Amino acid sequence: MKDIIKHKIDVSTIYNATAVNSRRIKRMKIMLDTFKEDPDKDKRIADCLCKYCYYIADLIGGSTPVKVECGICGKLMEFKNVVINVICEDCAKKYELCKRCGGDIEMRLRAKKSL
Repeated sequence: MKDIIKHKIDVSTIYNATAVNSRRIKRMKIMLDTFKEDPDKDKRIADCLCKYCYYIADLIGGSTPVKVECGICGKLMEFKNVVINVICEDCAKKYELCKRCGGDIEMRLRAKKSL
């Protein structure tokens, strides 16, 4: 049988957990306000990123080099880490898509089912 994980809870751990989560909530509110205001819209569009990927996405990745094919044209893309784009910048600009997630760059739900 595996070892049993034990958590000692006391006044200090309760305080620390509450403080950490309160800071997380404050950061989330700031990110959401920034998302709504879209203050860097011109830069975001130039970078071919949707509002979520630009303002909200938490990009944590390892440092392993990765090669990925563009999901539209098949062009080979190389990245220095595992934070990758799913489509190339050319296709992102042509179809007004986010290069990171492949969604609409303005987060519009498109009725048309083809590019």
